[in-house]
Amino acid sequence: MAKKSAGHHGVRYRTPAIELRNQIKNILLILAAQLLLSILLIMAILHSRFLRPMRSLAEQATQLAELKLDSPFYWLRRDEIGRLGKHLEWTRAELKRLIDELRSKTRRWRATSRAAAKWKMPCVARKTNTANCSGPISTVSSSARWTGR
Repeated sequence: MAKKSAGHHGVRYRTPAIELRNQIKNILLILAAQLLLSILLIMAILHSRFLRPMRSLAEQATQLAELKLDSPFYWLRRDEIGRLGKHLEWTRAELKRLIDELRSKTRRWRATSRAAAKWKMPCVARKTNTANCSGPISTVSSSARWTGR
């Protein structure tokens, strides 16, 4: 603001150039504040709608890789990320079912293997040639060879 003396009193007045400069400064400050607010809002939306769900998907994929399959994955979203999460849950459930089935078959095989060893059927337990074995299985195998089957 320029100062002009008119006698003994100081009079202040604004020139159009100073007025224009102040208006531009105010507009730039408002624009900077709006830009900062917009960036913060976009980051918050991006974090809640994309980054947090992607982190959850990554954690669930890690659980699958570590075979931590007991707790299901819940996804309520109806977008692409939700569909991917639901497919990951389907993969978890199928993998759990297959591993449980494999464990069950392994237990049955071990029980059968122990029973074969208990009944002194070394050929079944060790998968050797039954021609040199004795017992009910070797008898059946010998009979099959004699009949040509």
